[in-house]
Amino acid sequence: MTEQQSIMQREMERVREYLAEAVGGIEADGGDIRFFSAAFLTAAVQLSVEIEGTAGLKKAISKIAQWELVRAGEAGRC
Repeated sequence: MTEQQSIMQREMERVREYLAEAVGGIEADGGDIRFFSAAFLTAAVQLSVEIEGTAGLKKAISKIAQWELVRAGEAGRC
């Protein structure tokens, strides 16, 4: 595993923990998880653009789509 993969793995775990806590709070408060998900995605995209610019966002979205399609069995590994 490369250093970047290791960092990504640690940060993904951190995000999963934060999201689990947030979702628990939303469910306890009777919030709408669909709207939370949309708001969270919007904030993540905005943060990505602030950090990496629009070119970085395009690259990230392409990689995420590729990983998810492979994971779902909809595409072969590239």
